[in-house]
Amino acid sequence: MGNINAGQAGLVVTTLNVTPAEVVIPVGDYVARLSGFKFTIGEFGPCIKLTFILEEGKSKGTELILFASAKIKKAKDPKYTSKLYGVVSSLLNRELADDEEVDFKSLLGKKCKLIVLQDSADKYPVIKHVIGENDPSPFERPKDEKDVMKGSPFKQISILEKNC
Repeated sequence: MGNINAGQAGLVVTTLNVTPAEVVIPVGDYVARLSGFKFTIGEFGPCIKLTFILEEGKSKGTELILFASAKIKKAKDPKYTSKLYGVVSSLLNRELADDEEVDFKSLLGKKCKLIVLQDSADKYPVIKHVIGENDPSPFERPKDEKDVMKGSPFKQISILEKNC
């Protein structure tokens, strides 16, 4: 029994499930697939929770989560382009057309590469960038967060760990 329904009168709990420990993966590049998505409301409005499953290496099968505001917006200045625009365009390996409709179900199973970094604000390494599986633009592994700004602007993804 893992869920307790407080509304049930006379409920006596005799068992509980153990909550798994947090999985911490090392900083690095990982081949992954988008395995799920869920739209929700966060502290700053509508957002999407994207779930990726690592495909290779010692961490194969590990799920990683990325939250983003539920806006797909491209701006002339890359720093104002939405995080979700970068993720979707990376999964599709192309930039999105103006007013294009994105069907997230069609993105399920798409392969990509996740760049996992840890900066001073992060408790653990987190997804910092999503790049397409066959990204045609050269992407040099960033040395640090400042070096990241040298890459393709629509592929620079940051994560908000708890809120959208």
